[in-house]
Amino acid sequence: MKASLISTQELDADCIRRWEQLRETNSIYASPFYSPHFAMAVGKVRRDAEVAIFEQDGRIVGFLPFHRVRGRVAKPIGGHLNDYHGAILEPGRVLAEPGLLRAAALDAYDFDHLPLQFALGMQSADTSLASPQMDLSAGYEASIAAKGDSWRRGQRDMSRKLRKMEREIGAVRCEFSSESDQAFDLHVEMRNTLYRRMGLRADYCIGWQGEVLRGLRNVGSPGFCGALSVLYAGEEPVAAHFGIVSNGVLHWWFPAYDLRVQRYSPGLQLIDRCARQAAIEGICTIDFGKGDDRYKTLFADRLIPMVKGSVCQQGSFAARARAGHATILGFAERVLPAAINAYPRKSVERLWTGTALPGR
Repeated sequence: MKASLISTQELDADCIRRWEQLRETNSIYASPFYSPHFAMAVGKVRRDAEVAIFEQDGRIVGFLPFHRVRGRVAKPIGGHLNDYHGAILEPGRVLAEPGLLRAAALDAYDFDHLPLQFALGMQSADTSLASPQMDLSAGYEASIAAKGDSWRRGQRDMSRKLRKMEREIGAVRCEFSSESDQAFDLHVEMRNTLYRRMGLRADYCIGWQGEVLRGLRNVGSPGFCGALSVLYAGEEPVAAHFGIVSNGVLHWWFPAYDLRVQRYSPGLQLIDRCARQAAIEGICTIDFGKGDDRYKTLFADRLIPMVKGSVCQQGSFAARARAGHATILGFAERVLPAAINAYPRKSVERLWTGTALPGR
């Protein structure tokens, strides 16, 4: 096994073609985060974005886009922006395969959104995570027909609030794919207002992450695009979402709504309208990303199990450090009071094993 290390901007047409061929070998690779165009969009903004191109017997067998930190430690491409981690490999290969990291001159790859099926051979991965999805392959009506009582109760509530919103504000319509800069700026302000309301720092679409998101709006490659969806009541935008689409998957990424109309559940109304239109547009899956928020569990009908952890070169300093952290953190979580026993792990993830990226 050998690997060539290049910047994302050095990917040529042949590499992109092979990358896309490998994506077709596993349905999970349909996620937009496994697209070479996502890696290239990040690489336009961050010069620390690399791609390891794995070859065996003269044949490309995989790609790993990543950021190199502290010399021989890798973080997933895009850091916290990325909801699907790992390498794009031909069938039968996994990231923990002996020789892959060594070929890429890496001692560790940290992750917190790795699909479980790609975690074979990893001893320390936490498996208590999942990414909910809505299956639209047979159409919207077929999808909701298979749902249970909780969906029917939720749908009745949405319908009641929709009628009330139309009476009190105006007719509701959804623009599924808006190219309006003004609408995007309003979306950013809506989301930052929500952050402030929750007591969080209003940093959505700021700094390098903002440059990546704005750049994704301008990617026009076949099979990959950014998508801004806006819900209007009358002439007023009441909810908006920015996501990415690739290979029949819409990744539900950054939703927002106007707090002044939250009593009408505009966020849920937007998801419902987008799901209807997505099915018409040929999108087979809406992936809501890791978590169990109410809107995710309401619309989703299947789960993609996820893991977090690290894959390491045996005997490396990175491997010993992560094993030591796991031992210490396990002890701390057993002896500390429940109210504070998560703090040590959060600190270690923030400073050492998490997926946040350093400033440029």
